[in-house]
Amino acid sequence: MAKVGTLVAGTTATAADVNSGFAAWTAWSPTYTNLTIGNGTVTARYTQAGRITYVYWGLVWGSTTSIAGSAKVSNFPVTMFSSRMVYGQTAEFFDASAGTTVGGVLGFDTTTSVSLYVDGTAGTYRTAAVLSSTVPFTWTTSDEMTFMATYEGTS
Repeated sequence: MAKVGTLVAGTTATAADVNSGFAAWTAWSPTYTNLTIGNGTVTARYTQAGRITYVYWGLVWGSTTSIAGSAKVSNFPVTMFSSRMVYGQTAEFFDASAGTTVGGVLGFDTTTSVSLYVDGTAGTYRTAAVLSSTVPFTWTTSDEMTFMATYEGTS
C-alpha cells in the first residue's frame, strides 16, 4: 500500500489507516505542574476517530529539565467525556544512561489532566509511586518520559 502520512514517530499510515476514520495527527500544547521542561524537547499530538481520541506525549530531557513531586500534564486537546472512560493507557520512563525502561501509569485527575506515576509492587497489589528527581531513577539529559492514552472525547 502507498504510504500517506505519519501516525506516531517511527510508524507510517497507509491509505487504509487514513480511510478508516483517523484524522491526521495534530500538535497540542500541554501545560505542566511540578515539571519544568527547560531545554527539553516535547512531542505532543492527538488524533480522533469520531469522539474516540488518541493522545501521545513525549519528553526528552534537556540539561535544564526538572521534576519536583507529582508531575501533572494538563490542557488536553479534547476534553474527556469522563475521566473514568479511558480505554487504554501506557506510560514509560527511559533511563538513557542505563538503557532501562520502567513502566508507568497515568492517574486521570480531571477530564483535562493526568498525573504520571511509576508502577510499584509494595504489597499484594500493584501500586503507583510518585515520580521525583530520583524515582524511578535519577533523571538526566536524554532520559525520556512518554505516554499514550485513548479516551472518549466530548467532541
